[in-house]
Parts: sequence; C-alpha cells; structure tokens
Amino acid sequence: MSKSEWNLGWNDDAKVAAIYYCYLSLDKTDSEEKSRCFAELFDTKRNLDWHLSTLGLKSSNEKLPENEIDLEAYLKTKLKVPDIAAHCGNFLKTIILGGLLPLKSSPYFEVPYSLAFDDFSKVKDEIVKYYDEVIAKFAEDERYECIVEEMDRLSADSYSGFLSPDSRKYLWVFVLYSVSTGILAGEKQKYLNHFCRIIGLDKSVLSEMEETAKSIIALGKKRLEIKASDEAYSKVVGVIETLDAEEQALHEKVGSLIYAFKDTEDGGRDGEESSDDKIYEPYADEDSPLLEKIGGTTMNVLEGIANGLEDFASKF
Repeated sequence: MSKSEWNLGWNDDAKVAAIYYCYLSLDKTDSEEKSRCFAELFDTKRNLDWHLSTLGLKSSNEKLPENEIDLEAYLKTKLKVPDIAAHCGNFLKTIILGGLLPLKSSPYFEVPYSLAFDDFSKVKDEIVKYYDEVIAKFAEDERYECIVEEMDRLSADSYSGFLSPDSRKYLWVFVLYSVSTGILAGEKQKYLNHFCRIIGLDKSVLSEMEETAKSIIALGKKRLEIKASDEAYSKVVGVIETLDAEEQALHEKVGSLIYAFKDTEDGGRDGEESSDDKIYEPYADEDSPLLEKIGGTTMNVLEGIANGLEDFASKF
C-alpha cells in the first residue's frame, strides 16, 4: 500500500489517534465498546472523566458540568496544583491553565499523561471508517501482522515522537488505559512487547509500568470506598490524605519510568536535546477555552529544569 493510499493528510494528533484505534482493533472487540474506549482516550471531556474516575476522584454517578465556568470550578475541587519544587525533575505532565479567571495567579491543574486533543471530533469518524474498512480486508491468519504493520507505518510517518525517547509516554498510556479497562491481554499484550522491541526498550520497563498501573487503579478504588464508607469523618480525611501522598509517589514513579534515559558524557540524555536547546511555550493562552487547555496538542511536555523552570514558574 503506497503512502498516498494510507496517509490521508492527517496531522500528528490524528496519526496518534489512528495508532491507538488500530491497537483497540487488535483483539476483536464489539464496535460500540471500541468506540467508547477510543473516545475515552482522545475526547477531552471523556478523557478527563476517565482520568478522574480511575483515580477515584469522581464517583460513577457524578456528571461533569457542561458549562465551561462550572467545569473549571469543579476541576479546582478535584485536581491538584502541582508543586513546582517537587516536579522540577524530568517529569511528564499535561497542564490545564486556569485562565478563565482574570487573576495572574490563576492555578495550573495537573492532568498527567493525557493524549486528548480539541479537534478529535473532527477526525474520529474518518479514522474509524478508514481503518474499519482497511482491517476488514485483512485475511484472518494475517490480521494481527497487518494491523501492526499499519501501526508501525503511522509511527514512522508521525513527528509525534512515537519512535523517539518520548515513546515511553505513549507506552504508559497504552498500559494504564488497558489495565484500567481490563483489555491488556492477547494480541494487545503481544503488540506492547513488539513496541518495546522496536523502540529498544527492555520489557522489564513494561512490567514495571503494568505493576504501577495496577497500583494506581487500586488506589482509586480505595479512595472511592473510603468516601462511601460510614467511617468517622476524621478517619476518612486521614485515609484520603494518605492516599493523596501515595498517588503523588506513584506519579513520580511513572515519571522515573518515562524519563529513565542514560546520561551522556556531555550531561544530556541519549537522543534528546539539551535543556539549553529546548523552547518552553505556554500550554494555552490565558483567554483560551477551558477544553483547549485540557486538550491542546497531542502532548505538552514540561520539563521543569534549568531554563524551563523559571518560565513555567512565571505563569503563577
């Protein structure tokens, strides 16, 4: 298949989404279930809903506010303002600016590892239609290999960093989402082993990510259970504080897995620019809509080190 036949002019966000849609298609899944999973990964509000639910910050009967201002107020009660000092190392996160407020000190809300983007609704149906048609043509005994070939081709054609040192962040999203939804098995597990091979990553990292994902999900369940319990208020507060500290440690563990690059002789990291060469840009303008702040581009990487930390801190 030539590039003109499979590259439909999608930007990097859409190519990343297409890779994950192919991943969801590896093991035959009901179309409705696959569509739900796809939206939870890339629709900004659906992804936020999944993120909050996974961490036990939102119960199943809670609904996200539809109004943008109400949603921002809701997020302030759920999401944490990151500690700059604690996150000044090589820690990946997506940030939401609280820019609807006129105050210069508007808070940043931490939503780690999100791949959601604003224009997902514009490309979702096109991706689904195209790859459902492509995959339907594959012979049954070649289906897995052909889907993986499509994923590899999209990865190589994308400037999103799928085959760069940044690839670990994409592996983490594969793992956390798959573990949280119970779909990490069969050909999906086989693909993640393949992904580790093509990016030169030891499979022990994959195992560590799986265990960390299980711990995060277990923490979320404990948080929901204690909130719904009949325990004394003081005990509930104490348990939640403990869980908050455990959550912070788990996010730092994920950061260490994503940024565990070997130092080079010149003080940089293999395959990466030095911090002096990086340009740090705001995630969104102060006047940007809230959903744009949640989604933005595929991934906004803030490494609060050297030159970047001062620029980041100035936003507060």
